[in-house]
Amino acid sequence: MDFVVNAPYPRILELLSEASIGVNTMVDEHFGTGFHANDPKSFCEAVHEVISMSEEERLAIRERARRWATTTFSEEAFKRGWTQSGWARLL
Repeated sequence: MDFVVNAPYPRILELLSEASIGVNTMVDEHFGTGFHANDPKSFCEAVHEVISMSEEERLAIRERARRWATTTFSEEAFKRGWTQSGWARLL
């Protein structure tokens, strides 16, 4: 198990393409998928739960998270949110 802290974005993409588990410790992390933890015990419990899952269960979580993230954070979603926010009219 490797812990990578403050990796540059290209390295994050590389790691995520190979990882079984990713841990983001950002407070109020905006992707909001997967497991949530806020102290060492809950982080350990979440990691244990994931590594105890079958490969099929982990794959289902990854696929669901990928669909949600690509829909929620797509360029189209950003444009729609920007337009609906009203900020575009003020610029």
